[in-house]
Amino acid sequence: MGLAGRQWLREVELPVEERETVDGCLRQIEFLDQEVAATERAIAQAALDSPEVRRLMTVPGVNVIVAATFLAAVGDISRFPSQRQLAGYLGLDRRVRQSCMLTRGQDYAFGQPSLTRKKLRRLELTAGAAKGAGGTGVWATNGAMRQAERELAHQAEVAYQRTVSDWQATTPAKTGASATPGRASQRPSKGKQRDRASVPNPAL
Repeated sequence: MGLAGRQWLREVELPVEERETVDGCLRQIEFLDQEVAATERAIAQAALDSPEVRRLMTVPGVNVIVAATFLAAVGDISRFPSQRQLAGYLGLDRRVRQSCMLTRGQDYAFGQPSLTRKKLRRLELTAGAAKGAGGTGVWATNGAMRQAERELAHQAEVAYQRTVSDWQATTPAKTGASATPGRASQRPSKGKQRDRASVPNPAL
């Protein structure tokens, strides 16, 4: 329930017994809101000191709650020798090609720097930081946006190089032509077939 709805409930005329019930419910909502805010502040303060949470937040769509929940479910990432085992543990598709980011200690290759800064700034505010420009929250100025675009272009180049490297590591090397081994020399080309057909057979 929003602030406008609560204000309306406080001002609406009700019988005495209903008024007491509504006021009691409003007090409970306000109390729970304070408890939720305190919990979110504690999570935010712990997340700011966690390199793993900050790294997962470089993925678009992943906020502090998603990152913290993932780490709470997985635990120590080093106990999974491969990304396939991690995906299997979580009940996901076992055919995984992407890096397990936490194992390599690398941020998301296709992340958007300005979006990551925005999420980190919100995290700082939730943790109790003072409002206003400064810190990781500077993304609105032209200079910051241009720098973010340069970083994004650099990340795209790194992501492409990493993709090519991973593909080369998982693709078996081919020998010779792309034809199936053992069959290229057994099937003559069309030109050879025509030449062979034009030569008279001495056995006839």
